[in-house]
Amino acid sequence: MTFKYFPSEKNRSIAFRLIAGNGRIILSSVAFPSMVECWEAILDLRLRSNNPNCFQLQNSKSKKYSYAFYDAAGSLLACSPHYRSATSRNRALRQLPERLHRALLTTPPFPQGEK
Repeated sequence: MTFKYFPSEKNRSIAFRLIAGNGRIILSSVAFPSMVECWEAILDLRLRSNNPNCFQLQNSKSKKYSYAFYDAAGSLLACSPHYRSATSRNRALRQLPERLHRALLTTPPFPQGEK
């Protein structure tokens, strides 16, 4: 597990993805104005990942299932990819706290040269 950062020169923002060891995307964030705010969102996600009130389960008419994570003010921070079933989405959501913990242990808070 690791976090990968995606800076955008165009709108001077940065986003992150939580990536599994096999390269699969577990979670993708919205864009943040600075690396510090991006890292604060990651920490918020880790601290509140066991709180079901922070997540919204999403079901589409095309039978795709996902979840979204919101901060305390109700702003969207990150979304999961689509899953084929509600069961697989719910399993992934239950595994999220441990995955976040492992990624925080292995990913530096700021990429080389960023602050």
